[in-house]
Amino acid sequence: MRVQPQRVQSLPASLPPASSLAPRTPRAPLAPTPRHKPRAPGKPKIAKPKAAKRKIAKNGAKAEGRSSNAKYEALLLENLGFIERTVRALAYRHAVKPWDWDDFEGLVKLRLVADDYAVLRKFQGRSKLTTFLTSVIHNLFRDFRIQRWGKWRPSAAAKRMGDLGVQLEALLYRDSFSFHEACEILRERFDVTVSDAKLETLAGELRPKTTRRFESDTALDRMESSERSDQGVLDGERAKTMLRAKEALHSALADLGAEDRLILKMRFADSLTIRAIAAALNLEQRRMYTRVQRLLGEVGRGVEEHGVSCQDVLDLLAWPACDLDADLTEPPNKS
Repeated sequence: MRVQPQRVQSLPASLPPASSLAPRTPRAPLAPTPRHKPRAPGKPKIAKPKAAKRKIAKNGAKAEGRSSNAKYEALLLENLGFIERTVRALAYRHAVKPWDWDDFEGLVKLRLVADDYAVLRKFQGRSKLTTFLTSVIHNLFRDFRIQRWGKWRPSAAAKRMGDLGVQLEALLYRDSFSFHEACEILRERFDVTVSDAKLETLAGELRPKTTRRFESDTALDRMESSERSDQGVLDGERAKTMLRAKEALHSALADLGAEDRLILKMRFADSLTIRAIAAALNLEQRRMYTRVQRLLGEVGRGVEEHGVSCQDVLDLLAWPACDLDADLTEPPNKS
């Protein structure tokens, strides 16, 4: 039996000294090096060029902001009349109540001034300033209407009728137009050729939608309850007011010419459209709109001159026994 000799690892020729095997002591931390050289005592501090430039730029921006605000303020004051006319036309077109009209006009002016005239600063001159302001006012009115009365959505019955039913429902129950006004708007704006009988049938199939309604404090004070103990006294006062209103109306109509009375008769007694009246009398249709508005203004001022206010007339029209019909075919006799 043979025994294998064991291998012995060879040792290095020279071993490291014992001092190198001892534990090393940690080095002392170095002192922090200052980023800037310390300023000698008594030496004045010199402002850095970058900080001075930033300060000058900041002051210049403030001065430029003040001058630009003055420029946009002058621009707003210059177009204030156009803004008010656009708001009035938009409120009249959508049958907005007087108190809502005032609130919307104040909202428009506030938005145009807010954030240092931020809306006017967005105008880049790609169109006329009046066109830009008209677009802004229409967008504000859409947001104002959604906030006040909620977002309008057509009913399922109107959708089944098509575009005509949707437009008719919006005019009747969203914009609060009467049926005859809605028919006239459909013919003039949307070129609808459907007869009034057909439109009346469609309107009868539409169910009135319940919407939010806001009333002013004056209207709430005048609102009557269902049962009043002094109903007889109120009816007597209204009858006296109705007689005064009739006399005032006859007197105001007497100051109009024969053609003006005929136009009012065709418009309100016969329920004809402006287009039909202009075609029948061979007059310009565009001027007929302003003429009707002017005649209504003259009649209203004539009635107020006789001591009958607009609110009195509205109260009479809400009275079931009201009878203010006037014969527009013959000139009223002045007495």
